[in-house]
Amino acid sequence: MSVEISVKEPFVLLRIQELLFAIPAHSVKTMVAMPHTFDLPQKNDYVRGLINLRGEVISLLDLRKRLGLVSYLDEITSLV
Repeated sequence: MSVEISVKEPFVLLRIQELLFAIPAHSVKTMVAMPHTFDLPQKNDYVRGLINLRGEVISLLDLRKRLGLVSYLDEITSLV
């Protein structure tokens, strides 16, 4: 059985463990390598901190933790 899918706009695909997500490309402003993170006191556990992106201060979220999964950093630390 063949299934034909018509996609009229591009998507950014990302995988978190076995979960696959598709985000409309027009919703993605920019993708950069991980910059230096500034910690925040009294933050939610899924907030990694703040980053400075081209002079703009942006909150950095851990999507895995926000979805109730083990964070990537915790997963890598447990392997070591």
